[in-house]
Amino acid sequence: MPLKTYLDMDLSPTGALATDLFARADRESGGRGISLTGDGQSGAMSANLTPEMNAWLSTHVARPRANALNYVVGAAKRVRLQGGVEGFVEDFERDVIGRERAVRKAQETTTFYEKQRGRLDRLEVAETEYARLRTELGGRDAQVPAKLLVYGIPAVIMIPEFFMNYSSFFKLAGVPAIAAGLSLVVALAVAVSSYMTGIFLKAYQYYMRPDDDEQRAKGIRLMAIAVALLVISMTAVGYARYSTVLAQVEAAVVLGLTPPNVIAQTAGLLAGNLIVFAVGAAFTYLQHDENPEYAHKAEKYLRLKAEMEGIYGKQLSAKLADIDRNHKRRIDDLGRKSNQMRSQPDNVDISHDAGQITSKDAEVVGLLRAYQNRLVDLICDRDPDFRFTGPAVDRHAGAAVETITPNDFAARSIHLYRSVQL
Repeated sequence: MPLKTYLDMDLSPTGALATDLFARADRESGGRGISLTGDGQSGAMSANLTPEMNAWLSTHVARPRANALNYVVGAAKRVRLQGGVEGFVEDFERDVIGRERAVRKAQETTTFYEKQRGRLDRLEVAETEYARLRTELGGRDAQVPAKLLVYGIPAVIMIPEFFMNYSSFFKLAGVPAIAAGLSLVVALAVAVSSYMTGIFLKAYQYYMRPDDDEQRAKGIRLMAIAVALLVISMTAVGYARYSTVLAQVEAAVVLGLTPPNVIAQTAGLLAGNLIVFAVGAAFTYLQHDENPEYAHKAEKYLRLKAEMEGIYGKQLSAKLADIDRNHKRRIDDLGRKSNQMRSQPDNVDISHDAGQITSKDAEVVGLLRAYQNRLVDLICDRDPDFRFTGPAVDRHAGAAVETITPNDFAARSIHLYRSVQL
């Protein structure tokens, strides 16, 4: 009898089947990498199985279990419900519907990630580079300024710079368009200089680290440009202010009035410009990371991740939501049909047999859980940094595959779907 064959399988810890399973742990623990099955994966009776666990199930459990399931399902189908509809095992049918949902999700997800392979590869490289630097820097988060601040701070600096110097350039040139152009160029130069100065000061240790001539050259070049822009701008502002004040002095002498102090007024305008410059440099200093390379890697990783999440939301989320809605509808329909099956006289024996299969499945899962723990112990003794790989559970993060620690693997559940698989 198929049902009895499955129920009589010896799954005791010292039995032949358990011995064969546990012997596989020594072989599997010595491997370089272990990939876990995913939910709904073809050829797998459950998610979170290692290759040896899945092979053991296929060799020893799949055939007798499938025969037992077919026996019970066949008995249920011989029952005729209203309208001549075949009977069914409610728990099995619910499980089959769940399995079909998992399969459809796995298919849609696999197709999506195959199409996005190029993006995924770039994201994986960016994540690896970012993670490497994060580890080297003690695990701190990178300080990545928002684009609005990167461009906004220099833009804000340009506003007072423009209006502060426009009067002097207008009095010097006498033409509004020329004065506006000169003021704009000076404002831009001061803004860029303050931005570059803030970045250099924040990343001074990065640029001027010993035994790195390339970075020192970049730092010196960055600061040289900043100083040159500031000196040229202040020279232009000082000359314009000095010339206009000098003209005022000559006019005052002619009229017999007290002439303005040329040095004080020129220095005052220059001081105002330098204060604006210092404020811009300070804000830039506060908004940027002390390691520009780390900030760049983080910005690239976060940008690619956001792009991937956006594509995921547009192209895959809706399909997965439709699958979930269809699953809920089928479960609701099953609940309405189940009342008819429960009222059938043969349902008592069918439910009893189904319950026996469920109990035997629990024994199988218990043995697999023991194997999980044994495998984890062997791996941790050999290599505490070992990582499993498997289909990502948190798919929206943009990764098709995730790495799993041994302890996380030991905590993952195993559920044997009741849909017949051989």
